[in-house]
Amino acid sequence: MIPWISIRKQHRLNTYSSIGMKHSFFYRLNSSDERETIPTIHIHSSLNNTIISCADHRGNVQCWSSAGTCGFKGSRRSTTYAAQAAAEDLAKKSQMLGFSKAHVVVKGIGNGKKASVRGLESGGLSILSIQDKTAVPFNGCRPPRKRRV
Repeated sequence: MIPWISIRKQHRLNTYSSIGMKHSFFYRLNSSDERETIPTIHIHSSLNNTIISCADHRGNVQCWSSAGTCGFKGSRRSTTYAAQAAAEDLAKKSQMLGFSKAHVVVKGIGNGKKASVRGLESGGLSILSIQDKTAVPFNGCRPPRKRRV
């Protein structure tokens, strides 16, 4: 117990200690007692493009892919097929880095959310968890004024 830190901060330190997070969420033990790093794959699906990045347990981006880098231009970038192709490309890149399992975080309102998760699985990655972090407004923007005719 550290006397100069408030109780709330001490609770936060105890709950999110780096040792606890590393052992519980980010690492899995292999049969040979080696630690295997499990990356987090972030999928950002907008109305125009799908951007997918693979980050290690510290949050450093190891590899990334998007529908634009896979050769899709213009309105074809926003299709589900382009998102699936980008996800398969990222799965190949992450397997070359030695990742076989991953946690997935999905964000955005675009068409490529489900297709990119399917592309990751068909690319050879096994998905441990899927989390949706799409921002939802509680009250939204102010509506436009009433029209006077």
